[in-house]
Amino acid sequence: MLCDKSKTELVVFPAGKADTRYTLIPNFSTVKAYAFYGSQKVTNITFPATVSTIENYSIALCNNLKSLSFMGEDNVPVLNANIMYKSGNANQVTVYVRKKWYESHAADVTTYNGVFKEVHPSFVSTSGYDRGTEFFPTSTTNVGVISFYTPRTSVIINPKATETTYTDVYGKTWPTKTYDVSSILDYAYQNETTVKGIVVLADVGIIGLDAFKAGNQLKGIYFVGNTPALLNSVDYELPNDYPFNDGQTIYVKESKVSAYQDTWTQGHTLNITYKIPATTLAYRATACYPFDVVYNTSGDVMPYLPLQYKRMTQMSQDKAYVRAKSIDNGYVPAFFGVMLASENSASASSYCQMDENQSHTAISDADYNAATYYMVGVVEDTPIANTTSNTLFGLSKSGTFKKISDSGNTIPYFKAYLSIPNADIPMGAKSIQFVFGDFDSETTGIDGITEKSKDSDDAPYYNLNGVQVNKPSKGVYIHNGKKIIIK
Repeated sequence: MLCDKSKTELVVFPAGKADTRYTLIPNFSTVKAYAFYGSQKVTNITFPATVSTIENYSIALCNNLKSLSFMGEDNVPVLNANIMYKSGNANQVTVYVRKKWYESHAADVTTYNGVFKEVHPSFVSTSGYDRGTEFFPTSTTNVGVISFYTPRTSVIINPKATETTYTDVYGKTWPTKTYDVSSILDYAYQNETTVKGIVVLADVGIIGLDAFKAGNQLKGIYFVGNTPALLNSVDYELPNDYPFNDGQTIYVKESKVSAYQDTWTQGHTLNITYKIPATTLAYRATACYPFDVVYNTSGDVMPYLPLQYKRMTQMSQDKAYVRAKSIDNGYVPAFFGVMLASENSASASSYCQMDENQSHTAISDADYNAATYYMVGVVEDTPIANTTSNTLFGLSKSGTFKKISDSGNTIPYFKAYLSIPNADIPMGAKSIQFVFGDFDSETTGIDGITEKSKDSDDAPYYNLNGVQVNKPSKGVYIHNGKKIIIK
């Protein structure tokens, strides 16, 4: 490919290029005649939004061309059959355009439908964790993320994107079709002020200009793929259009940190790391990620399974107790909610990291039963409410899981909450406390309850019926998990 980057006209000679698809260099306005003359390998040409003119014969004798893609939301150059002079049949070539342009240019759509196979708009996902994302076809089998049509706090980009059956504004019904997600295109998240977390599960090959230059609220971008994508700003020598804000935190697998740093940090500052923070407040936290993670079990923050609820008799009427069992190998599969707890410090910091294999292995603990596991993880901001069958408990700043109010509750992305059947909850229970390890009938289940530091003199006192005593007098009590006698 030969071109003059200092001009607004593009002359391309693609002879010998092995790739079967082309994305034209940005910022050009004109594609000159014979630019792709005689290419027998090119199957798709994706035109940047700045292209306003395509001269006759520019795609002459391209007999394997299947599609043309125009990224401009407000602009598609004038098209006619002569731009494809003797390039097979124009009526076998699909023209892909942006949804906004398609819906506002009825006359052009009608004209081009008479020349080419069809004019096909981009589509906006309506379901799943990528809903609200606009996907733009860059070939008959591939799409790229081109905009955040309906912004949210978090978004997950899967390896596949499905255009579901729908009828467009012109009455045409489009069938369901699934594409491979191969790119994050130019300006996809530029200037977005809502999104805080972006997870790319797809192994994308290209990241476009300014693609992730969102506001400062974008705290983390997670790339689960093994191969760092090529950056258009580097390939086309446009450093001012680098896709990331300087200092952006990007999470990748530990084994891939060096590869991402070598490919992406050329002349820029990025925080590329494998350590995803795991922090407790008042000894507690919750977590849930859309990819497999492994926690650093040598630190003071451990993941726990809140196991099947077990009603305990003679307990305080305003509290209920649940058993928590540590996940000793630290492995937590994707979309699985867990409780985090620290033993030695009320506010502790550690980390988890992406599992290298991402095999999504189920929890194998013998005490775990999916049907009776009451912690629910979320990967996007999720409104929750009590139901006629279950009562929900959210983690408070005091480190206690408290019964939620009847309305106006939202669990933040990458967090979790408890949902417990009403039949299992003592009447009047307003919060959930945890028993760590096995139930011990001799101490009525009080052993291992951690509300303050394990060895703290400020830890609460319980009588032998399990009721917390604010001012213990003479008698036998449970304190710091031990029986003590006050005389």
